[in-house]
Parts: sequence; C-alpha cells; structure tokens
Amino acid sequence: MIRALVAAVAVLAFPTVALADVLEAQPVTDDVWAIVGPLEQRSPENFGNNATFGLVVTPEGAVLMDPGGSWQGAEMLHAAIRTVTDQPVKYVINTGGQDHRWLGNGYWKVQGATVIASEAAVEDHRARAD
Repeated sequence: MIRALVAAVAVLAFPTVALADVLEAQPVTDDVWAIVGPLEQRSPENFGNNATFGLVVTPEGAVLMDPGGSWQGAEMLHAAIRTVTDQPVKYVINTGGQDHRWLGNGYWKVQGATVIASEAAVEDHRARAD
C-alpha cells in the first residue's frame, strides 16, 4: 500500500517538476520580472504556457500579466513566481484573447486575485470561446 502511494505521488509530481524547470523568471528591473515559457507550440507537456508572462512585485502584492494557458499552467506559473517573491498575486491582467492570456483565470480567482481585462480582450475571449 505504501509503495503504491509513493509511486502515485511520484508520478503526479513529475509534470510539476518538469514544467517548473521550463518557466524561467528573468529580472527586467527592480521588482519587474519576465517569466519566460517554452518557445514551441502549446502542448499537454507545457500546459499551454508557451508565452512570456509579466510580473510586477509591490509591497501590497504582485501584479501578473496573463494567467497561464490552463489551470495546471497557472499552477506552474505560480511556482515560478514563488521563486522570486512570497507576495500574493493580487491582480491578473489579461492582455488579449489567446488561450495563455486568459484560460488560467480560474486558478487565480481561487487564489483571491482580481482579474482585469479590457473590453477588447473580453470580446476576443468570447469570440474564441464560441
């Protein structure tokens, strides 16, 4: 029983480790980061995170530009954010309608973040969802 549990945990943890290594937080200037994802096309292996995400860290919390390409992608993005700050993500700004620019919103809402999107971005979301 214990062996099966350990094996299950190892299998479930592997994708997390693999993707966390793919998202790299790169400093831009003081308290501003680019979180760079893989350059290849979206795939199950990269959870749709083939993009560069922005992060601004303030004393009141962090502001994230684009939430990740899926719930799992947002989790992996959160892991990358934790490598540079322990501040909670307070705001998520959707910069457009591509999937990595809004499909991770649900994860961040559960974390307590406020999601912000322009009217044009919301229209783009709706058009792509149809």
